[in-house]
Amino acid sequence: MDDAAILQQLRTHTADLHREVESGSVMSRLLQPDLTANQYLAALQVLAAFITRYETQLIQAFDRPHGYQYIPRLPLLMADIEAVGNAPSEVSEPAEKPPSPTRWGLIGAAYVIEGSTQGGRILGRRIEKTLGPELSLTSEHGISYFNLHQRGSWIEFTDWLSQLEHTPAQRKEIVGGAQSAFRYLSEMLTTTPFYEVH
Repeated sequence: MDDAAILQQLRTHTADLHREVESGSVMSRLLQPDLTANQYLAALQVLAAFITRYETQLIQAFDRPHGYQYIPRLPLLMADIEAVGNAPSEVSEPAEKPPSPTRWGLIGAAYVIEGSTQGGRILGRRIEKTLGPELSLTSEHGISYFNLHQRGSWIEFTDWLSQLEHTPAQRKEIVGGAQSAFRYLSEMLTTTPFYEVH
């Protein structure tokens, strides 16, 4: 099973869910020139709650001896939240959490999380331009999560995926895991109170 085929299947079968996440008010506000600190904090808090759902399992399942090492995100998110200030509200989790994924399903969740580093290239620069002067934010202080792309984890993940042997049934689990992760994030973004510009 080659990398291009599995990546193409992942892109194809998650495209609508991906667009849904990107167009949601919490995430789309990050690109706006009138972004506020509270709005940025709301996004960081949702992302932290989302990552919490998967992080421990990802750390345990994927370390260097297995060819791909998951880099923990929570410490970066919590440091960013602290740098900006106290989070404005609690995140509302969906009533139905996705079932704990299998190892193959976790690969799908990793696809979602690692893939987000590519969007971080744009978001990190935009957030630094918008809020950096006001809050003294930099790529290492307050925007570290959105600058994770500098560590090359997406390339490492896709290189590892290209060498991974898997059956059609396992591939289905990978795609299903990615879809489940996108749905969970989308529901969290939908149910979390958002702070409008005043």
